[in-house]
Amino acid sequence: MKIARSGLAHWIIILVTVLLIGSCASSRPSKLRNFLKSELQFPVHDQHFTGIHIVDANSGQLLFSQNADKYFTPASNTKIATLYSALKLIPEKVPSLQVAHLGDTLIFSGTGDPSTLHPVFQDSTLLQYLRGFQNLIWYTGNYDDDHFGPGWAWEDFPYGFSAERSILPINGNMASFSFGDSLKATPSLFTDSIRPNPGKPTRLKDSNIFTLPALIPDTIQIPFTHTTKVTTRTLASLLDRTITVKLGAYPGEMRIIPGYSRDSLCSKMMIDSDNFLAEQLMIMASLNVSDTLSFESARDSILQMLTELPNTPRWVDGSGLSRYNLFTPAWIVGLLQKIYSEYPKDQVFSYFPAGGVSGTIENWYGANDGPFVYAKTGTLGNNYNVSGYLQTKKGRVLIFSMMNNHFRQPTDSIKKSIQRRLNWIRENY
Repeated sequence: MKIARSGLAHWIIILVTVLLIGSCASSRPSKLRNFLKSELQFPVHDQHFTGIHIVDANSGQLLFSQNADKYFTPASNTKIATLYSALKLIPEKVPSLQVAHLGDTLIFSGTGDPSTLHPVFQDSTLLQYLRGFQNLIWYTGNYDDDHFGPGWAWEDFPYGFSAERSILPINGNMASFSFGDSLKATPSLFTDSIRPNPGKPTRLKDSNIFTLPALIPDTIQIPFTHTTKVTTRTLASLLDRTITVKLGAYPGEMRIIPGYSRDSLCSKMMIDSDNFLAEQLMIMASLNVSDTLSFESARDSILQMLTELPNTPRWVDGSGLSRYNLFTPAWIVGLLQKIYSEYPKDQVFSYFPAGGVSGTIENWYGANDGPFVYAKTGTLGNNYNVSGYLQTKKGRVLIFSMMNNHFRQPTDSIKKSIQRRLNWIRENY
């Protein structure tokens, strides 16, 4: 009888323990929901639109959702979709150029590769390949995008964050000016395009005429307006070759010359929120699905891969500069879930800014014992969003999107509210 009672007591203890564990597990989402509901009652949220969606990365359990199926202006959260496009459609060595050989003549077309003589990457794959041929013919007709994306602010043309997109970028489509013994311009053809002006350095609209002060203390970079003539003259000068331009698309077969690291381009695009790289990655991605390169062909291909996600977005550019873009928090989280499920965790996290450590959240969402947030921000006037991954102290990984549109208070007040939420989740979930 004692043995039976002892056995019964043992099973009672196990049952109580299981119930307690289950109770704790079930109470965590409830506590999270209650906390976030109370946070959203603060006055900082009274006069703007807030959307939140949070799921467990491994189980897929929905933990909290508010306005998650409503459309928001995503700003640079758009780059999460661009990242996925690049990973799915661009090989690890990006296509540097398309070529066909006719004896000692090289026929080539651009691919949108942004790395050629880029101020950071300084890749020379394209130039080295072209130097191997005396006769060069450039077919320019395999590209079908405008210099700027739909809805970009026209007055932003002289600013670095609004560099033009193109089929054959050089120097990041930026003109650089520095003053040593004399004024130096890169590309050098812009040396004679400088006009002195004591005001703010800028460029004339629709013209590569640059106005600069007489003395330049540091290197100044201003986007140049991209034309076939500018690219041809720059390449001819660098290669000491004559380049013949054909306006159509080459009618024959061409092969791809591999170039720079895709992951290096993706990491800089995401961590520094580089608009130019985002646009060029989408152009390169379209090479996988179309002979005529364009943002739209890459976008349409990716959306076909994502039909199971809720709330199909309005997605008009690669960078998020356009206010025409409309994404929902639920769609963004769904996309982040796919990325997390299809690629190793460490690889995924390496693409994103790390809280308190790098990129656009270097000064936010950090901790003394190291980063716990890996997320992409999206900022336009009166809009601020953060979407990505959060590691809790208990080792859980959560996927979240917190979107804020149309606020009038300082952006830091929104960031502080998000900081409180992310810190609490890390400590308590």
